[in-house]
Amino acid sequence: SIASPDGHPIRCINGLQLQAHVSYQEIQTADILVVPTIAAPIQDVLQQNPELIHFLKSAHADATLIAGNCTGNFFLAEAGILDDRVATTHWGFQEMFRSRYPKVKLNADLMISRDQNIYCAGGGLAW
Repeated sequence: SIASPDGHPIRCINGLQLQAHVSYQEIQTADILVVPTIAAPIQDVLQQNPELIHFLKSAHADATLIAGNCTGNFFLAEAGILDDRVATTHWGFQEMFRSRYPKVKLNADLMISRDQNIYCAGGGLAW
């Protein structure tokens, strides 16, 4: 299922519109949550999506399996769920990631990292 903050459609940076099936609040349980790549200015996207950050914190508290892809891993770090964990992200964003999230054990040389129930893919197609 595709989720959005309010259950409304999501417009991607390339203009493609995805119909959401549910809002974040409607999700009671999930087998896995997948956070896709951020394809816009990262800091702006993080600031515009506090609902997703809150949702990730809540899902992590419930021990949900969470996977981030490429720069989407910034959301996981912003939620604090990568603190003291091994993670990866796209190599081109590693310095920004390191300076913003010093508690994360970042290894941008990894294609995929796993630390307990958290997976990170390093590039857009690494997963």
